[in-house]
Amino acid sequence: MYPVATLSLSLLFSISIFVLSAFAATVGVLDRSLTLDSRPFPLWGIRVASASQTQPLTARPKAQFEPEPGTQAWRCEVEAAPAVSQWRLEREHAGFSGDGYLAWRGPHVKHQPGTAILSYGLRVTEPGEYQMSIRTRRDIEGAQRANDLVNDVFVRMDRGPWVKVSHKTPWGQWGEMKHFSFETGLKDAVFSLTAASEYCFEIAARSDNVKIDSIRFVRVAQTTAPATPAPGGKK
Repeated sequence: MYPVATLSLSLLFSISIFVLSAFAATVGVLDRSLTLDSRPFPLWGIRVASASQTQPLTARPKAQFEPEPGTQAWRCEVEAAPAVSQWRLEREHAGFSGDGYLAWRGPHVKHQPGTAILSYGLRVTEPGEYQMSIRTRRDIEGAQRANDLVNDVFVRMDRGPWVKVSHKTPWGQWGEMKHFSFETGLKDAVFSLTAASEYCFEIAARSDNVKIDSIRFVRVAQTTAPATPAPGGKK
């Protein structure tokens, strides 16, 4: 009786060791396959986890920036990304480039960054500071609106924090969004891209009825990093 019991306990112990070893090996494999490399977030030097090049967290965006020959600039039509949710491809207002522009026909979502995301791949050949600008316009559609409305979206780079960008172009005219909107005021929309690599730039809805036509990045001189933004923007 005792030898049988001893054998059973030994067998159970061996099986337990085998199961634990297999589990540890599996965790090790998963850990290696999901390794995240930490890179400084372009705006404020905050270190955030981003997908390693061997295991991207998301698929490569369909819309890709193209370099402008003879310059250090990259450009992409906004409508190159699929018009998700209540983004609408429109052509009513002349002066757009490409096939049209996208208008956000959903509600004002200033407290919901990450609504209706448009994704774009940006591959730069040199690290540095890159000025962003989004060609845009706003129109009085219905009742008169305050001058600080219908003029902003959220943006982010490589899954960093969402930040509001805005403009004060006169109503009924094409202009550019090229400033981050912080509690302390407006700052140039400059991203620090620390490697010659591919980045994922994203736009999300904010103001209702805002219209966006194209996006451009230009490599510029070093600038001072802006202050930490207010959650979801200041308005």
